[in-house]
Amino acid sequence: MRFLSVEVELKPVKITNFTATPNPVIGENQNVPVTLTWATDNAGQVLLNNQVVEGESYDCPVNNTTTFTLQATGYEGPKFWPSPWR
Repeated sequence: MRFLSVEVELKPVKITNFTATPNPVIGENQNVPVTLTWATDNAGQVLLNNQVVEGESYDCPVNNTTTFTLQATGYEGPKFWPSPWR
């Protein structure tokens, strides 16, 4: 029987960007879609307001003040990015 060693590098998860377009959204928006986009490094899963999302963007109608929270999970995670807009 032979044994071989394998080195594995685990890179920490990181949220590098989180934006809304149009930005800022102020007051009533009459359900006009806002596109949220983000970028992550080494994320195994991304959640937007506690819901699993795929890809790197999400369109949602906004009609009043809303806070969006992005969470990325992975090694040394989870990491959060609260939105700077309301």
